[in-house]
Amino acid sequence: MTEEKLAATSNPQKLHAKNPDSSEVERPPTELSETPQKKSRLIPVTRWNDHHQWPPIGGLRHLIFYEQTNGFSECIVRVGRRVLIDEDKFFRWVEKRNGMQTH
Repeated sequence: MTEEKLAATSNPQKLHAKNPDSSEVERPPTELSETPQKKSRLIPVTRWNDHHQWPPIGGLRHLIFYEQTNGFSECIVRVGRRVLIDEDKFFRWVEKRNGMQTH
């Protein structure tokens, strides 16, 4: 291997250029490294009560059954037959529903 190829494989953060003025050019930071995003936790319906006391599994199943009429479909992620609840979206949905109620 040439010296240039060895340097490129030993340090993947550097990109070598053929410019005679500069032997190394740094790569710009990627978008992912600049803004780390918090991943939302996806919880299976059957495991919801391991993480939260409310609502019980039966209540979640009721919400899922009527998801098209109550707007709960925005909180659900389906993978095959498995139904997962997006935890962050669930609590945002609850807050939005509380704001819609009139006393």
